[in-house]
Amino acid sequence: MPPYPGPINDDTPLQFPFTTIKGALVLTPACQGLSRGGFTWLFGTVTVPQVPPAYETLMAKVPIASVPAAVQIGNALPLESISIELEFSGIPGAFELDIQEADTNADAFFQQIQLPAGAGGAKITVVSAANTARFDFNPLAAKFVRVVLQSLANNVGIRVKISGQ
Repeated sequence: MPPYPGPINDDTPLQFPFTTIKGALVLTPACQGLSRGGFTWLFGTVTVPQVPPAYETLMAKVPIASVPAAVQIGNALPLESISIELEFSGIPGAFELDIQEADTNADAFFQQIQLPAGAGGAKITVVSAANTARFDFNPLAAKFVRVVLQSLANNVGIRVKISGQ
């Protein structure tokens, strides 16, 4: 089963990417490509490519997985690391955003990235005074990366951007 953006192991897509067919938005569960020097949005309501998306309100849907980013392997400049930027539209309260990786694009294979020296799994649980946070990871060996919003106390909007270096 492909990992649709939405509840873990669900087969119904919930958010972008989308296409317009006969005036209606049709959701498509496709991976977003990620290459060195590039970026894509994992959460956020995208209306114009490469423009910051509108905040997406997901509190009622947690835990919810983002659409995965497909790491482009084998090109002249292979991706070595990722950076994730998280932004809330207001104070999120207690929350947890897990960063997961896999070589097979299916829910069962996504695992939380493990940090070295017993530091546990890769996750974001605190934000700055501006309600933003950042996570950097190197080296990256997986073919797919996604985030999972595990919990969110306040009903605020979120957008998450992933960049490749």
